[in-house]
Amino acid sequence: MSTKYDVQYLRRRALQHLAVTFPTTLDAWHKRDKIRTIPPLDNTPFAALQLAREFDLAWIVPSIMYCISSHPLVKSIEGANFCGEKLHLTLEDQRYALLGREKLLMLQNRYSLSLSMTSPDVFLEAEETCRGDGKCTMTRHKIPDIITGWTVACYLDFYREHQHLIDRGFCKSCHPAFLHRQRQFAEEMWSALPFIFGLDNWMVLDGQKEKAWV
Repeated sequence: MSTKYDVQYLRRRALQHLAVTFPTTLDAWHKRDKIRTIPPLDNTPFAALQLAREFDLAWIVPSIMYCISSHPLVKSIEGANFCGEKLHLTLEDQRYALLGREKLLMLQNRYSLSLSMTSPDVFLEAEETCRGDGKCTMTRHKIPDIITGWTVACYLDFYREHQHLIDRGFCKSCHPAFLHRQRQFAEEMWSALPFIFGLDNWMVLDGQKEKAWV
């Protein structure tokens, strides 16, 4: 309605709601559950995607598609119920969703194997050494089961959801090294999200986001 009747302050308010719920930065993603202003109703990403396509809000599409990838595959194929309505992805979005899930799964498998198999000494400073007496290795070996046993789109929230296990499962030397490595992978995945779902890079999308507020 704000777009139809050119009510700019209402449009900006609506865009702000979308921006904090479907952000363009990894740090904002990690904060979204605490600051989001759109209630987490079931299948909200499917409704948000329709808005993004209708009003050309490409900058929120990567995080929306990432959210959709965390839902059962059948919703992308057969539709998702939202507020009494059945929402269906367009054929093009269905293609992006299916191919994107495949790419996300490949990345998550690679990350989980790397985090579980790499010797901690690779990430430690020369004067440091693992003091976990096997505890760190045991924790590493749990990583693939955790990630592959969750959803397709889970890696960005991996540490937050399993902080207790990771913080208690590594010694003081290995803990920061592991966190640094898993953060590197999260940043790599976040940078790749636009390409995974057929869009320009984040810099281009951020430029579009700035213009949307004008």
